[in-house]
Amino acid sequence: MLPVVIPNIPSEIWFSAILAAATYLFITARVSWELTSILFMVGLALTRILTPAEAVAGFANLATVTIAAMFVLSEGMVRTGALELVSVFLGRVVKGSSVRLLLVLAATVPLLSAFINNTPVVVMMVPVIVSLCLRNRLSVSKILIPLSYFSILGGTMTLIGTSTNILVNELQIASGEPSFRMFTFAPMGVVAIAGGVLLIIALGDRLLPDRDAAEGDQDMPAHAFFSQMLIPPHSALVGRRIVESFANLKVSQSMQRRVSRVRRLDGDPEPADENAEVRLLALGKGGTDEPHSLEPGQEFQAHDLVHMKGSAHGLAAIRDRYELEPSLARVTRPHRQSQSPELEETLQAVILSRSALIGRTLLEVESLRNFTVTIAGILTSGSGPMDRVTANTELVSGDALLLTGPRTELNRVRDRYGLLYTEDDPKLPTSLDRKYLAIAVMALVVLGGALTAIPIAILALIGACIMVITGCLTTEQAFAALDTKTLMLIAGTIPLGQGMQTSGLSQRIADTLMASNAMQDNVYLTVSILFMVASVLSAFISNAAVAVLLVPIALQMAGTMGIASRPLLMAVCFGASSSFSTPIGYQTNTIVQRPGRYRYLDYARLGLPLQVMVWGLCTFLLPVFYPFR
Repeated sequence: MLPVVIPNIPSEIWFSAILAAATYLFITARVSWELTSILFMVGLALTRILTPAEAVAGFANLATVTIAAMFVLSEGMVRTGALELVSVFLGRVVKGSSVRLLLVLAATVPLLSAFINNTPVVVMMVPVIVSLCLRNRLSVSKILIPLSYFSILGGTMTLIGTSTNILVNELQIASGEPSFRMFTFAPMGVVAIAGGVLLIIALGDRLLPDRDAAEGDQDMPAHAFFSQMLIPPHSALVGRRIVESFANLKVSQSMQRRVSRVRRLDGDPEPADENAEVRLLALGKGGTDEPHSLEPGQEFQAHDLVHMKGSAHGLAAIRDRYELEPSLARVTRPHRQSQSPELEETLQAVILSRSALIGRTLLEVESLRNFTVTIAGILTSGSGPMDRVTANTELVSGDALLLTGPRTELNRVRDRYGLLYTEDDPKLPTSLDRKYLAIAVMALVVLGGALTAIPIAILALIGACIMVITGCLTTEQAFAALDTKTLMLIAGTIPLGQGMQTSGLSQRIADTLMASNAMQDNVYLTVSILFMVASVLSAFISNAAVAVLLVPIALQMAGTMGIASRPLLMAVCFGASSSFSTPIGYQTNTIVQRPGRYRYLDYARLGLPLQVMVWGLCTFLLPVFYPFR
């Protein structure tokens, strides 16, 4: 066996070099964050800063186990339709007011994110909000960033609200500190949410862009469904001219004038109101997908493919009025009529973050034919008002589909592919009767964490098992719910904290900071600096890495100052969860970027004031809620 020779370099220098390399990879994203964390773990073992067992201990850490179980619990809430109650509620209470919508979101989203992973919450809510904004003529770009911020702030309220809180808790327990309780974070979290809501309501409308109105056709928002429908021989559209069928044909201004002139000369009546909610984008002659130029006097022919964009209601009305056949996923194939005696319905479905449809093109979604379900329309993230969707468009998390088919088949498709229906349909026979059971299981986990001394990891595992035993999830769905990238990232970064302590780097950093008389004499300044360092670092590297990096330093500083560690650890938790000013600072910020059509600086306009406000609140209130003595 060949010996491995490691240069005799102090472990502190080794660790600093490995940390610098990892930070560079985190910031530049040359490789994925989870791979960077694994390389970091391997580097600690190779340089003998940690033993191999210590280097891989993150995979068995209670934080990793807890977060994995919470993924399963969140999936149970999604799969059973428990979250659909929120979308139905929003649809009933929002009546054309962006302020009312923001207030309703402020009252619901933080509560959801306090107990459920905020990624599926935001993924589920984005198409719901887009649909509501379309219906109520509101600007989507003024709502989605606040949605992300509400979910981030909501996660700070409880121990299980964010993986950062869980991770910091397990790290402090390993250092001999007492565990946080379920609602230890609540006092500061509630104040942060209240302040955030007030700031967003006061400044959001002025600081956020109105991108829907600024770009494209104001009568046709960017967030409309694209659809492609085949004209069958028996359709009433055969032989009709374009000018007779579409009130607001969206082409050039010269074409608009020609449409108006043709109407005046021929005395054509205006089309039905529902047609005004749809724009004709292109026409594929003879069933081909190649678009042809449009003329107002042009006639529709049998087997033409009509490319349209509009509201779900408008597309459904056009389809029913002219007996068109959705052909989005099967460009040149005739529509196969369902053999089921059930009536067909159209529902809006959201593609969730772990859906089997992600990464597949519309042409590849042929397996839906096994369910006699057709894709009648698609709302893709970030598409413009007049953008067409091709058959090679890849589906991504957050896209919304209009699915048409029998009710039982729609249910099967939802369960098979990880979709979420965002419309209230009491006639739809699904596993929704288990939604209250899923809510009860989640409530038991929360109450158990609040009222008993049972570790949250055990409670979460019990809840995950109950979800499977009671049929809220299948075993396959439970394993599919595990976000392996996040789990690998956390497991790989956990050894960072022990490496800092073993190498002595955390003690050196703490001693350097405490050498300042101002730091020794002003504990508020210590809290303030820890919060800001965590907040700034979280804009460039993962929240988990920030937490693991700063927890040992916070513990060393508390020991040196002779104060309780809790306010310093809370500063790390809230700081790591307060990166509002960039689209990459938090995953939910990234999720809303495309559908909101945001630019990088849009986040800074509202995010920086919010970040500064939370910083100030935490600086002065953390020592009040969590005393130093």
